[in-house]
Amino acid sequence: MSTKSEDQILRSRLTVEDKPLKRCLRQLSTMCARHSRLSPEEARLACERVLQEVRWFRHTVQVAVQSQRRCEQEIRSYSEQCAGLDRGVADSHLEIKRLGDRLEESRNHKRHKVAYDEIAAEANNRPTRERLLRDFNDLNSEIEQLRQEE
Repeated sequence: MSTKSEDQILRSRLTVEDKPLKRCLRQLSTMCARHSRLSPEEARLACERVLQEVRWFRHTVQVAVQSQRRCEQEIRSYSEQCAGLDRGVADSHLEIKRLGDRLEESRNHKRHKVAYDEIAAEANNRPTRERLLRDFNDLNSEIEQLRQEE
């Protein structure tokens, strides 16, 4: 293989965006490309470097998985809090409606009380039934007297 084709192969393999994985693949590709020319000691060192990169990649993946789990837990927690807040808002809207209805009922009651008080004041300004009956009887008596005088 020519150097150019090896570089193209290496570049196509390294299109991965994860840096630890890129380093691991680069070490592995380099070791595979030079394996036939390496002494046993150099091959052992190259394998150790590749193994070290694989371990580092595994560690970063584990950290990423833990981070993802924490993020998912926080998202669930925030979703639950949001749902609780939404329920609280809905309950508050119902309470506002209920209080608005009570306010309207109180206003109606007050209007009725004012109207009743006006009618009661007008009724209190008029003579009582006993007084009217007495006046009526007095007038009937006077009418009867006038008829008898004629």
